[in-house]
Amino acid sequence: MKKLAFFFFILIVFTTQAQKVTGYWYGQANVEMAGIHNNYLTELIISQKGNKVKGFFGYYFKDIYQSFVVKGTFDPKTRVVVINDIPIIYFKTNSTMNSVDCITSFYGTLHVSKVKTELIGYFYRDKKYEYTCPDLRVNYTLYT
Repeated sequence: MKKLAFFFFILIVFTTQAQKVTGYWYGQANVEMAGIHNNYLTELIISQKGNKVKGFFGYYFKDIYQSFVVKGTFDPKTRVVVINDIPIIYFKTNSTMNSVDCITSFYGTLHVSKVKTELIGYFYRDKKYEYTCPDLRVNYTLYT
């Protein structure tokens, strides 16, 4: 009986896969200020290797599309993804041709259910932009 229980334990350990954040993530980032309804359509295309993630971040804002190579980390215990140094156009810009970028860091938590897989989090502004750039709330859905 002990051998059978040990066999099932080993089988479960080797067949259970850790949750990963690899994939194509799509969502909308909303400005976190009262009375402001600007948003960015965003995508995050990342692959995970161990605790590291890398890939592309892109967004549409007004009449422009921007994309950047990104690198970050994923902690499987807390399910938190962190990607630093992401430039995003200032939400009140009049012209995207002569715009100012806000440097942000993405912090998102992986949520997995039978219905969908999401990365829910924020683009937090860099300390030096705390009086000019707001944080952006984002809800990514994994494209399958």
